[in-house]
Amino acid sequence: MSQMKQANRIDWQTILLGTGLLLLIGASYAYFRNKKINQTQLPPASNEILYKEEGVVGSEGDKEAKMSEEEKRRIKEQIKSVLESNEAKQTSIYQLTDGVLKGEAKRVFSNGKFYFSAYLNDLSFPQKGYYYEAWLENDIANFFSLGRLEIAETGRGEIYYLVSGDKSSYKTVKITLEPEDGNPNQAAVLFLGKFN
Repeated sequence: MSQMKQANRIDWQTILLGTGLLLLIGASYAYFRNKKINQTQLPPASNEILYKEEGVVGSEGDKEAKMSEEEKRRIKEQIKSVLESNEAKQTSIYQLTDGVLKGEAKRVFSNGKFYFSAYLNDLSFPQKGYYYEAWLENDIANFFSLGRLEIAETGRGEIYYLVSGDKSSYKTVKITLEPEDGNPNQAAVLFLGKFN
């Protein structure tokens, strides 16, 4: 009888050990699959102009350097000039809660570079520890950040973006209100536009 109890105990131990092992394998698979998906959401950075917490930065690969006011002004003017061409596409940006028109975005791929700008009017200033961030998303839900909106005292928020390579497949423009938490994923979307 004691051999039967011991064999029964071993069977339960084996079952519990096997179940735990299967759960561990399943959790590992889900973690690494999710990690791989998140890594593919960001296109490779090259020659980007980004608006970050530390100000406007120029990026080449993994290297970033803060831009001077003169460099920033010159690049903004370059982006504006290219986007005023007849080739540039534009879309309206609406507030999601009530559908009110808030601004506009423009983009064009020209001479190997992707140019983008957007503005929103009548933005409320975010609370301390928050900022507005612009994103582009494609039809299969891959997305990347364009950086922070610069907000003037008038409540007009603007962003300018320039990168080598074509990002025209990213047609959806999203503006989120992000907490200063270092999380690279999107927070709740407040404003939305879509290029045809």
